[in-house]
Amino acid sequence: HTARIPFICYVMTVVITLSYFYVFLVSMAWFVFVRSAETRDYLAAMVVLSLGISSEIGTLKFFYTFIYIKKVQRIVREYLECDHMVVPESRFADNVLKTMRNVKKRAILYWVVVIGNGVVYVTKPLFMSGRHHMEDRYIVYGLEPMFESPNYEVAYFLMMFGLCFICYPPANVTVFLIVVVGYTEAQMIALGEEMLRIWEDAVAHYNNKYHTVGALTNSSEKNKIINQYVKFRLTEIIKMHTTNIQLLRQVEFVFRSAIAMGYVFLVLGLIAELLGGLENTYL
Repeated sequence: HTARIPFICYVMTVVITLSYFYVFLVSMAWFVFVRSAETRDYLAAMVVLSLGISSEIGTLKFFYTFIYIKKVQRIVREYLECDHMVVPESRFADNVLKTMRNVKKRAILYWVVVIGNGVVYVTKPLFMSGRHHMEDRYIVYGLEPMFESPNYEVAYFLMMFGLCFICYPPANVTVFLIVVVGYTEAQMIALGEEMLRIWEDAVAHYNNKYHTVGALTNSSEKNKIINQYVKFRLTEIIKMHTTNIQLLRQVEFVFRSAIAMGYVFLVLGLIAELLGGLENTYL
């Protein structure tokens, strides 16, 4: 891919990112700590606080990817090099491909659920009678009254752009994790199959190379050839196994902090949502 990224993509990225920070960080902090303190509507404060906290879960993965971009690129390059070691149309390649089909389904399902959740959340107000926002109790800083034009339209589009930032980049980052870790899973399963078939392959190797032409009939020579083949295959299996373990550890090193902090944010978001009332937990 040598073509330059279109300029409009940079513009959209800036707009979406600024909308996210303005709506789900600046306005959220203002609403929870200033506006709700004035109105004493602590129920709305808890609901909006949970919304703001939960919006950070996937964003952490995105920022960690950005911070460690060089390492992520190296991981991708090494995974491609690892895949280059696989002999095309071999049993090992077929087993890897078989598992990767399931990994692909897993990744697509996750992406569709995350993006679909965002689409439903954005479009829900459009199917309700009257004017509604994604969260009617939420007020975006500087856009009061929220339900009068043009404040209503501006607030709606700002929240929609912000939700693009919440859903799209983190969904893609998580799909990336599913694919690379799934590829390690596929290789490990395929290597396990190779281990189970290694003696069978060694005997077949001897029969195809030597026995059929009558070049070697001595039992000790036969065992020597078979053992050499087993040693060669074990060396290859150990090498690929070690490579996959190292790749998996690199992925863990880059993303483990983001995943751990994501769980902490999830716990805090759920607690805040429950404090906002059980009927609001759909959010």
